[in-house]
Amino acid sequence: MPTKIPTYAPSWHRMATLNKERCIIFNQIHNPTALRLGNKILRMRLRANEIKDYYPPKFQFTPRLMSRLFPGFSYEDEDRMWKEDMIEAYVFLPKDRKLTCA
Repeated sequence: MPTKIPTYAPSWHRMATLNKERCIIFNQIHNPTALRLGNKILRMRLRANEIKDYYPPKFQFTPRLMSRLFPGFSYEDEDRMWKEDMIEAYVFLPKDRKLTCA
């Protein structure tokens, strides 16, 4: 009867090296410390375009569009009027109160 030769488990260093090489060969992520890196989610196919196409596009009726659709009516653009008022108020401020861009 043949005698059994004792086999020893490979060292941790050799197993770590083997694992690293395996990851390089099979294009996997080498993560020996088992950190939660999010690679599983980052590898997934992006679904943003499908989600975007599912919902209808948002359509805003601007005062300019409304005046073209209904030429007999007049519409006030409150945002534009507010902006013009702010610009006008800024012009008449004293120089020491005006903002300067650095």
